[in-house]
Amino acid sequence: MLDSKIHRYKTYSQDYGDLNYEERVNLIASDTYHLDAGFISNRVALLIDDIKITGSHEFTIRKLIKQANIKGEFIFLYLAELTNPSVPASFENYLNYYQIKELADIEALISDNSFIFNTRVIKFILHSNDHEAFESFLNNTDSKKLNELVQYAISNNYHLMEEYKDNLFKIIKRTTNGN
Repeated sequence: MLDSKIHRYKTYSQDYGDLNYEERVNLIASDTYHLDAGFISNRVALLIDDIKITGSHEFTIRKLIKQANIKGEFIFLYLAELTNPSVPASFENYLNYYQIKELADIEALISDNSFIFNTRVIKFILHSNDHEAFESFLNNTDSKKLNELVQYAISNNYHLMEEYKDNLFKIIKRTTNGN
């Protein structure tokens, strides 16, 4: 199995978990995407996501594949899908933040050896404005995990976003200087 990534540029800091389908499509449509067409052409591609709420991401990816005229088999896999149309899309935020309320909650997750970063967790950390909690997070998080966080954040261009710069550079400073 080979891995690849759909790169997003000009990403947003707004949490789309509280938006409806139309608002989500409009928000993510302002992003620029890049995928390696040569790499995925004529392959079976599994596109994996945690949950399908409105289908806006799938819609955007299918549109990108069609516009790039990429041939292959594209299979979208989800851990869960909201299929009841009477449940508002904002239900996603209920799920996303049911157990995660503050950075200390993230610390507990990250300390588990099976933890894997996702975009939401990275944004939650970088968007924190609780300086004391952020300092505690830095002190209590393994340097390997902090380095991972930096790699993912930079690969998503969060270093270019004003909302995330301060905390990201604090993490970078911690990982390069050890303080």
